[in-house]
Amino acid sequence: MKNKKRWIFTVLGCIFALAGASGCNDKTGDAGNGEKSEKEIVYCDFEDWSDGFELIRMNQNFGRVSVNTDKTYVKTGEQSARLDPLGFADYFYEKPSMYFPMKSARFNFDYSNFEKVESVEFSIYNAQQIEKEMFVGFVKSYAGKSWSNLPPTTLTLQPGWNECSLSVSAEMLELFGGKLENVEGVYFQFWNQQSMNVTENTDYYFLDNIRISKTDELKTAGFSMDMEEGEIAYFEKPWQDYMFTTENRVSYDVVKASDYGVEATEGKHVLRTLWKHEYEQGTYNYEKTGGYQYILLSRLLTGASGLKNINEIDADNVYLAFDFYLKTEEAFDINFRFRLGGADKGGVYKVLGAKGKSNGWTTFECCAADLLALDSDFFKDPGSIEIMVHDNGVDREIFFDNIRIEQR
Repeated sequence: MKNKKRWIFTVLGCIFALAGASGCNDKTGDAGNGEKSEKEIVYCDFEDWSDGFELIRMNQNFGRVSVNTDKTYVKTGEQSARLDPLGFADYFYEKPSMYFPMKSARFNFDYSNFEKVESVEFSIYNAQQIEKEMFVGFVKSYAGKSWSNLPPTTLTLQPGWNECSLSVSAEMLELFGGKLENVEGVYFQFWNQQSMNVTENTDYYFLDNIRISKTDELKTAGFSMDMEEGEIAYFEKPWQDYMFTTENRVSYDVVKASDYGVEATEGKHVLRTLWKHEYEQGTYNYEKTGGYQYILLSRLLTGASGLKNINEIDADNVYLAFDFYLKTEEAFDINFRFRLGGADKGGVYKVLGAKGKSNGWTTFECCAADLLALDSDFFKDPGSIEIMVHDNGVDREIFFDNIRIEQR
């Protein structure tokens, strides 16, 4: 089990387990001596249809959720929820997603205030014979049939039952626009199976016992994105791990460089990324290659950096630079796509790239004046930056460090 995002979530134990969502009348947990504990709320345990199943919200490509009564896949009680995430789509597909709301007028409960919530816990059974990844996080808002998510934590599930605890960080909720006193829900995502139907080859899981663990301590926010002069990301601050997102089969984590045989170009930590071939063997599109995968550097980071201070007078002497290390036997290009037209509003992009070298560091750089020539307002609201790699059908390991602004 690996926890890829340290602040919002803390994973306890070596295994995970998944539980469902519900709005039953009695929400207090068993303290272990037959008495009810006010510090643990049993959100749902899937013991009847209204206990969890009716609350589940799914995106249109999720797949199937059904009642399971096979006790092999029940953590407690008589039932659990079987999850068959499918999510069929083409190359740049979205992950099949579901979430459990923290409040319901129909079932008369409201747990959305997380000021005294320590963690959300659940159990999930991985029915595959190998490790599988899932993604969990908080829902910031919900409107109609769509919802806005805070960045996920990547969990590696071992075969069998896995016990999981997601701790709550007031600072990180605030950083991404969430509100501690109004958490909309908790979401679960899985890799797309490239299938519209449940088959013997598609993954499935069993979810049981979603609980909310409370504490007497009142959480308070007050987070600030403090960075050094010229820094965009040196990866020495834990919160910078959350500044990247992706919809592709790319995992990433801030790590100590020496643990992976790499020497950091700034400080001791780097961003380690694993770019996996987009389609798993045996799936519909396994042989397909030719597209690009990406990770997205958040506009929160570019907006908090010194990029906004660059002007036309200084632009000829200012450079935006990225260091990257290809831990591969082949050399290939890394592309950087800049969104033009003002932050994340425009649909026009400029792609610049650099050819990396095998098992060594390469620096990509571009002059600020070149970006201003494409868009005179670029540095007023710089927006997100996509880091793109061509998927040629093999897995790759790439490190990034010292994303910076240089005055020359």
